[in-house]
Order: sequence, then structure tokens, then C-alpha cells
Amino acid sequence: TAAGLDLQVVGHTRLPRQLLLQHSPCPCVTPKFVIAKLESLWLRDACPAFPVGGLINVLQMQEDNLWLVLDRSTNTSRIMSSGEMSFIHSHMWNCHEKAGSVVVDAVAVTGSYLTAHAVEALQSTPAW
Repeated sequence: TAAGLDLQVVGHTRLPRQLLLQHSPCPCVTPKFVIAKLESLWLRDACPAFPVGGLINVLQMQEDNLWLVLDRSTNTSRIMSSGEMSFIHSHMWNCHEKAGSVVVDAVAVTGSYLTAHAVEALQSTPAW
């Protein structure tokens, strides 16, 4: 029930720039860290090829390189960049610590990811 829920902030940081509807659909947890690929939306340059409703008609996923990393031992958060490697991740399949680094396996997709779920897109022949 809602009465049994409680919110506790364990870390806080600021983004280097504003993001529209920033979210992280699937963070991963290791013994020392919580890692989240930050996702956001932006205005489409043009309407999608297929008629879709709601926000997907005017917004699309933004390919980005920002990650939120929370150090679980100190509860400090920081924003990290994957440099020129910008993408949208669908899901993180695995993450683990190895030799002082964190290895993240992610499924990367493009900015048209959500449009691909329109009924018309699913019924059409893929343009591979």
C-alpha cells in the first residue's frame, strides 16, 4: 500500500545540461556501485513515418553518453561520460566489477527505437 512506502535520498548530483524527461529504465547494481545510463527525449525534426499517438508523435529518444554512478560505500553520485559513444540503451543485461573497473553489457538502440513499436512499423517489411 502507499502507506508502506517511504523515500530516502541516498545520493544527489547535477546534470551538465538540461534533459527533457530524463529517466533511467534499468540501472544495474554491483557490490560497490549503482550504475544507470541516463536517457531523455527531444523534439523530432519531422513527424514519424508511421502515425503514432501521444508524445512519441512529437518526441523521440535522444542518443546520449551520460551515466550516473553512485558509490554505495559513500553514497556519493557523479555523472560520467562515455565520450563519443552515444546511444540509447534498451536494457542492461549484466554488470560486474573486474580489476578495478565496472563492465556493463547493454543492448544499444537508435533514436527511432520507440517509433519501431508503432503498429504500422511492426506490420511492415524492415528496411535493413
